[in-house]
Amino acid sequence: MQPGPEGEGGLPPADSQAALPPTQPTPVRVDLLPQSYRDKLVLARAQRRAILILLVALLVVAVGYVLGMLRVGAATESRNEAQLQQAQAQSAVNKLSEVPKTQAQVAELKKGLESVLGNEVLFSALTAETLAALPPGTVTNSVSWTLSPGAAATAGTQAGATKTVGDMQLSGCTPAFVGTAGVVEGLKKVPKLTEVWVNSASRGTSCGEGSYDFESSAGIAPTAASGRYSTGGGAK
Repeated sequence: MQPGPEGEGGLPPADSQAALPPTQPTPVRVDLLPQSYRDKLVLARAQRRAILILLVALLVVAVGYVLGMLRVGAATESRNEAQLQQAQAQSAVNKLSEVPKTQAQVAELKKGLESVLGNEVLFSALTAETLAALPPGTVTNSVSWTLSPGAAATAGTQAGATKTVGDMQLSGCTPAFVGTAGVVEGLKKVPKLTEVWVNSASRGTSCGEGSYDFESSAGIAPTAASGRYSTGGGAK
């Protein structure tokens, strides 16, 4: 038997051993830092991680706060606008509710004004007409008018007295007692006077010896009203 290509003992030849690749050395890491320094590094990394987490949490809280404030501001503005609209609507309702009251007040004022203007008497013309009706020789001391607007007054206390819008008081003197009767007759001829009375007549000296002082009264008839402020009325 011929020996195989192997050498003695079955070993590969020397040239085959030289053909194998060389074995690479495995690097070995050796930590030369002291254990206390390594502990400090671990603690520093933990601190940085905690600070980073805290900053992120603070940022989230700040963003949430800002968003919340924006929402609160928007809600407050909406609420204020709604309250303003409600106040405006309530004001409009109040104004509408005041309309009937205002209309009633206007109607009442109009009624009162019409009553006052409807009872207007042109006293200057009435005074001139009254004095012109007195008999000759009569001296007038005073004449006064009292108007009762809006309500008819009753002249005198006699039964069947007529309605009036005021009263007249006249004082003066006549040369003789019969002159007082002439005063009454003359005043009765004035169409705007009614219920003519002689309140008193006494001997005096205002018009000379033997004269008589008198006081007379009369009611102002509704026809004395000028009516110039009434619809279609004209001065009388």
